Amino acid sequence: MVANVYIDGFNLYKGCISGTPFKWLNPRALAEQLLRGQKIDVVNYFTARVIDRPEDPRQSQRQDTYLDALATVERVKIHYGHFRTRKKRVWLVQPQQNGGHFATAKVTEEKATDVKLASRIVWDACHGYMDSALVISNDSDFQESIDLAMSKGVAVILVNPHHHAGQEDHLVGTDLRRLRRVHLERSQLPEEIALANGAVIRRPPEWGP
Repeated sequence: MVANVYIDGFNLYKGCISGTPFKWLNPRALAEQLLRGQKIDVVNYFTARVIDRPEDPRQSQRQDTYLDALATVERVKIHYGHFRTRKKRVWLVQPQQNGGHFATAKVTEEKATDVKLASRIVWDACHGYMDSALVISNDSDFQESIDLAMSKGVAVILVNPHHHAGQEDHLVGTDLRRLRRVHLERSQLPEEIALANGAVIRRPPEWGP
């Protein structure tokens, strides 16, 4: 059984990594724990480069360090979308003092990442690149692609990163796996990674335990 892995990077981060000391994650090691007994071919990691904010001017630097570290992991392929910030009229939960229920805000949205993940699942399934697929996300937008992959005989194993927080499963596949804290703890990259050119990548100090 050959498996490919599809990780919705920001869904995973928001679901169970943010606020923990496990940001220095090796996604291949995580997949190996969740798919014991299966041969993993490609781990596809879908993300977008973050935009620095005044309250955190180094977040893009930390992400760059992490992405450089991921590039050293065998058979991990990074797929990039992008962020777009635009003005948007939004509904307020609490009305303003003047009674207004709307305000104009700057909203940052992730673009293209989901489309790339959904397309990749279908492409790989139609070309017979895998017997099974591990999808780490709880975004219901992927259901159609998952259904198409299963129609081609691919077993789709789902992981909901938000399950521990009580968010119901929004996707239906062939099987489910539960992502636990111990899986993240056991799937960390080395604190220092030596490159062939002699440079060393180090885990950002803010990400330490």
